[in-house]
Amino acid sequence: MHTYTLSLEDVVTYNQYNLSVKKKNVFQKLRIVASVYFVLLGVLFIYVTNYIIGGIFILFGLLYPLLGAKYVKWAYTKTFRKVILTDCSGLINAPNTFSVADNKIVIQDQGGIFYYNLSAVESINEIATHFFIKFNNSDVTVVPKTETELAQTIRTLINEHNLRHVVQLNWKY
Repeated sequence: MHTYTLSLEDVVTYNQYNLSVKKKNVFQKLRIVASVYFVLLGVLFIYVTNYIIGGIFILFGLLYPLLGAKYVKWAYTKTFRKVILTDCSGLINAPNTFSVADNKIVIQDQGGIFYYNLSAVESINEIATHFFIKFNNSDVTVVPKTETELAQTIRTLINEHNLRHVVQLNWKY
């Protein structure tokens, strides 16, 4: 049995990872379309001889793909923190236990004890600082890599039971 503590940053990291994996291409396309739209509006204003507003629209259209991505990341992170602090306040900075027994993963936190068959593990995603264990009932367990013994237990679990393992050690939000 391994004991670890989830911090607010651990849960925020999972939410950032989950968002970046799902919606990255859609957001990039929308930023490019919005950028072109602002440049076209700027050209239209310059054509109508309103040079100042046209220049502002063109400048905004050229800077939007760069600054828009940073703003969206900042806004989502701020929202994640607020929602997690209100909805998951009992799970933050509380002890969690992780163990494997009889082909089951046993997780205990403030919400109770949860038993998952190893066949219910959909995938184990690994980034440089965390493991995200996804189960087929949409539950996710966030396990920080702060304890080397716990990380080794999860790697052994992956190898012995041939679980789907997604490694993205260079992932950044």
